Amino acid sequence: MEIIDRLRRPDDLPFFARALQDPIESVWQAAIEGLVSQPSGEYLKILTKQLERERALVNPNKRRVLFIKEAVSELQKASPFGIVRRTDERA
Repeated sequence: MEIIDRLRRPDDLPFFARALQDPIESVWQAAIEGLVSQPSGEYLKILTKQLERERALVNPNKRRVLFIKEAVSELQKASPFGIVRRTDERA
């Protein structure tokens, strides 16, 4: 994950999106860190979409939801691209 993050290319977005869904916490946390490290509207969209997926689950991973909400908030503040869409405060 760290190598992908350092050698980032636009076609790495699907890798980060898949890693966000990994059941291993260290993997999805690394994906979040990678997405937050370089603010962009695309990364914000990926995180927002994953947050929606998590919230749609019967038993969402509350820790993952919390981490993603924090990451979305950081990107919304830092993004020169503007806010893609604000998330509500559920979960």
